Order: sequence, then structure tokens, then C-alpha cells
Amino acid sequence: MQDNPGSSPGSTPKPEALAGRVPEFVRVGDTVRRPATGSSAPVRGLLVHLEEAGFGGAPRYLGTEPDGSMVLSWVEGWVPADAECWRVC
Repeated sequence: MQDNPGSSPGSTPKPEALAGRVPEFVRVGDTVRRPATGSSAPVRGLLVHLEEAGFGGAPRYLGTEPDGSMVLSWVEGWVPADAECWRVC
């Protein structure tokens, strides 16, 4: 993607590091950049499927940067800093 989704014309939002367990994710305006990994294609497929199914609680896949990073929509919320928060006892 050559343009910056989520930015207004003539402006370039400053990248913002995100808190949480994945410091490589960066917020740019109302988008998030997710570095390319071996799971990028399955993640993209899942996000597209969720959007097509009408699920509104997941980010939208918006495209891919020249370096392979995925561009996702920003979803307001929080991410636990400790994976134990997700464990079911």
C-alpha cells in the first residue's frame, strides 16, 4: 500500500508503539501495522472471513505494505500483559 490508510490527506500520522505482548505492532492513525510472519496468510484469511460473516469485534484487513506488513483497522480495547489472563481453570 503506498498510501497511509486512516490518515487525512496531506498528513502523516506518527507511528505509536502499542502496549501489550507484541511490541512489533505499531499504530499509525486509525490503523495498525503487523509485521509479516509465517502466520500472516492464515491471519489475513481469518480476518476476511470474520468481516464477511458480519463479525464487528475484530480488526479489518486493509492491505499489505511493501515490506509485507499487514495493515489492519484499529479496534479500541485492551490486551492483557500476561497470557495467564486468558487461561481457563
